[in-house]
Amino acid sequence: MPKNRFFHIMGYLHFSNNKSPQAHRDRAWKIIPVVDVLQRTFARGYKMPPVISFDEATLPSRSRYNPMRQFNKYKPNRWGTKVFVAACAETAYCMWWTPVPKDNNSGEVAVLRNMNALIPPSLSSPWRLVVTDRYYTSVKLALELLHRRLYLTGTIQTDRSGYAKDVITAKITRTVNKRKVIEPPQGTTKLAQNKLLPQITAAMWMDRNPVHMLSSGGSRESCNVSKLLLLDCYTRL
Repeated sequence: MPKNRFFHIMGYLHFSNNKSPQAHRDRAWKIIPVVDVLQRTFARGYKMPPVISFDEATLPSRSRYNPMRQFNKYKPNRWGTKVFVAACAETAYCMWWTPVPKDNNSGEVAVLRNMNALIPPSLSSPWRLVVTDRYYTSVKLALELLHRRLYLTGTIQTDRSGYAKDVITAKITRTVNKRKVIEPPQGTTKLAQNKLLPQITAAMWMDRNPVHMLSSGGSRESCNVSKLLLLDCYTRL
């Protein structure tokens, strides 16, 4: 499309009011009405899964004209628009997303806001599980989601308010017979049950480093886990 024709269309095609007070506060004000209509339309033909994964993603964009462009060195596409994403944990189908302003660091509020938009609170809705990473998981968030018939499972930062202190474990490396030994050994597990709400569990699993988790809907029963090993056999002549 020629540039002049593009600017001619842009002069008459408007999806939002530029004179709205929110237009001066929200960088994504121009696209929010379009995004909301598209998300409501696609949601009508999709059945909500039992397990929902919540995280953030980056829409690639290096244009300097993008007012919401951010840099994240931990993403495959380092430059782009940062968005909160609620997706199916099995198929990775994106069910709901919202852009993240540059000055927004409230992860817990983002989870609640997106879950309320995706699954409006209802006493008759089935129970579902929300999976988050350590930047969003907290005891406060788990309690808020339980009131909305949503379980929560995910890794957690150990300095979160209300997390069980007895579960927090530090990695210790010792030298025994000129070999480095990690304490506690790999595979060690610690569990702590909330006294006021028994279904909330704090857990620690020792991998190469301690992995701390929080769950409001998981089981504490022991189970056996099997692993399939494929061994290559070589025949020397």
